Amino acid sequence: MDGRYSRLRERALRSARGALALVADPVEGALNLKAKVAERKELRAKRTKGVGGFMPWPPCPYDIDEDWERHLHELIGAPWPCPVTDRFRQLWPRVMESLEARGYVLGRGAFAGWGDGEPGLARAVWCLTLHLRPVVVVETGVARGITSRFILEALTHNQSGHLWSIDLPPPRDRATHSQIGSAVPESLRGRWTYVRGSSRRRLRPLLDRLAGVDLFIHDSRHTQRNLLFELEHAWRHLNPRGVVVADDADLNCGLHTFAGERPGFPCVICPAEPVEPDPGRQDDRGVFAVMRKEAAPAIPVGHKAATPTSANRRTGSQSPG
Repeated sequence: MDGRYSRLRERALRSARGALALVADPVEGALNLKAKVAERKELRAKRTKGVGGFMPWPPCPYDIDEDWERHLHELIGAPWPCPVTDRFRQLWPRVMESLEARGYVLGRGAFAGWGDGEPGLARAVWCLTLHLRPVVVVETGVARGITSRFILEALTHNQSGHLWSIDLPPPRDRATHSQIGSAVPESLRGRWTYVRGSSRRRLRPLLDRLAGVDLFIHDSRHTQRNLLFELEHAWRHLNPRGVVVADDADLNCGLHTFAGERPGFPCVICPAEPVEPDPGRQDDRGVFAVMRKEAAPAIPVGHKAATPTSANRRTGSQSPG
């Protein structure tokens, strides 16, 4: 009885917090409600097909490239071994220590049920920013701003470029709002514009204002519907030879659809590097992907298109939500 009462109480509290969020910002509240309904439809369609039944993610694993760092550098024509990786390895623990000193718990689920930026993704965007020297960078999803921090460190080193970050703080967890972007010190904020709001509301107007995008990072709501929305709009505004990055790609089948519609463009499928094993994710790690807007006559070895594995070819991937 106590367990049932606790569940009912928590459900009532969630509903109350949702109602307050709707009143506080009716536009974002309505967009979030629509996204929630679409997300539940996605999950219901896939609930019985998760790996081992542990999580309701679709059975569409990706062909992970274990030599992804070398192939990522080949993808963008950067030197390998990478001459800037050592600087990343020196900076990463300093950033983590600065957050832990504030009493923040880091890792999967630590930020309103979601995780902070992981070292693999952060290292990838660090290298991409330093080697490509982008002028315009756009990301969705900020949380404590770990990925944002490494992009801004690289832009500052380049002495050029600007980052626009679109993010809607968790509407039902106001305690996290003061932590948004906390990894970014004041000394780096001159090259940063924080755009408060959901990507559904803010992405298209922002892209229309910018004169093309050189680097785009998707790291917001990880549904097939949202991933395709963001990548398709970003791709239209991406400059030639620009790059898109999709974090947590294994949480839905959207990247299969997106890359499958662009077979001439090389894509590197990268294993995530969670601080601890992440059960239920692909290989208990997860996946992120890097794709360049540069058609090639042939995809070099290692630059894999985001095609399903042989197991997925037997079961079939999911259609867009």
